[in-house]
Amino acid sequence: MESYTYQELVRDIHIGHEIEFKYKGKLYITLNVQEGFGLAESNKYCTCVLQ
Repeated sequence: MESYTYQELVRDIHIGHEIEFKYKGKLYITLNVQEGFGLAESNKYCTCVLQ
């Protein structure tokens, strides 16, 4: 797997990409929501909004 930097992650989120990742055995996704950016565990509702 190719290296993916923090700066690339921030850029991708800010241009509207949804990012899926695994953390401590659970799958998460970043979401673009009306209030800003959201973070949700896979197959669950958005749990927080980052503005």
